[in-house]
Amino acid sequence: MRRTSIASIMALMLLGTLHAGISYTPSMDIGSSLVLCNNLTLEKEPVDSRTSFAMDIEASPLSMTIDGRHTVSLAVKLSRLSDSLPYMNTLMLGSTRLGIFLDYEVRISCFTVSVNLGAGYAIVNRQDMGYVYTDTSISASCLVDEYIAMVLDAGLVYRREYLETHVGVAMKLMLPSGITGGR
Repeated sequence: MRRTSIASIMALMLLGTLHAGISYTPSMDIGSSLVLCNNLTLEKEPVDSRTSFAMDIEASPLSMTIDGRHTVSLAVKLSRLSDSLPYMNTLMLGSTRLGIFLDYEVRISCFTVSVNLGAGYAIVNRQDMGYVYTDTSISASCLVDEYIAMVLDAGLVYRREYLETHVGVAMKLMLPSGITGGR
């Protein structure tokens, strides 16, 4: 009986320690980026890369922060890629995209560094067609306030026959921990 009560007390203490170290931390990013799209096929194009612009909204409703330093998130990202800038009376059509991402972030003082990996589906502007893509990025951010951060990111999007390079800025909004039950 005594062993059982000691084991129960130790389990409760461990559970309390884990609970104190983990908090629910949802966030939302709103950003814009410059996009360079490179054709990977053997077909010769007049321009090797095309320039576009993207607007992104990313929501991380499933996000956990461990010990106030490491954050793991499952995020959803909605993006709108503009048509490319015209060259020789041609342009590359943009798209509307929806993706799901797994994100890891580490906080060092008021700076954070994060990497994410995801996949999604895009619908081409003014066309009845779509494509699947993979997306990976790395970003660095600086906390402006406890709930706001400015983010610089760089990423690669691969889709069949094309590789896109994204360089952008975003603003990250985080909910106060008291509202969501975090610490």
